[in-house]
Amino acid sequence: MMSEAVRILIDEAVEIERELEDGKKKLEQLKARIQSHAFSEMQNKNLKYRRIYGMRGHANVTYKAKFMLNNFKRLYRAVGDIAKDHVKRTEEVKYDAKTAFKAALIAIADGDYGKEILIEDVLRGMGLEETHIKAAEKRLKGDYGKDKKVLESFGIEGDREEELDAIRRYRTAELVESFFGELTPLQLDEIKRSITVEQELAIGLEYEK
Repeated sequence: MMSEAVRILIDEAVEIERELEDGKKKLEQLKARIQSHAFSEMQNKNLKYRRIYGMRGHANVTYKAKFMLNNFKRLYRAVGDIAKDHVKRTEEVKYDAKTAFKAALIAIADGDYGKEILIEDVLRGMGLEETHIKAAEKRLKGDYGKDKKVLESFGIEGDREEELDAIRRYRTAELVESFFGELTPLQLDEIKRSITVEQELAIGLEYEK
């Protein structure tokens, strides 16, 4: 069971995050109003920069240029070799896999999937009525937060981390099979060698807004 001290810490963290969110919204509203006051004067005087003072500080209102070189050949024809001296051509190749495919690759790298127990048996073990098992099983996707809400909608309360993890592993195994079910162990090993996965501990807060 979660200790009372940890619950207090969570509540404090939620309250601080709520205050930060409210403060950020108010700050953006104030900035917009300051910019509106400065904008007309900057237009009238054709200014690119305006500093406005308050009692405790000042605000700098300025135009920022976003630069993009669309046609280097045309620039080179216009200015010659100076373009080569001051323009660096960079090429960056990135690979971004689609969400489901990425999840399957990560699972293979970590070996974190399996069908040790059927989802129906997991639900049965939690005391769900037989008439509801099929309906619940179809709604479970392998996502802790969403699946917990599904269980609660069927009257299953409590943390249920172990059961939720078994469901996640089963759904992940199905995902791996859908992409790589026909691959040999050698091919699966090649997948592991082709990717790098680093896990980081993260925390998220939820609260009523």
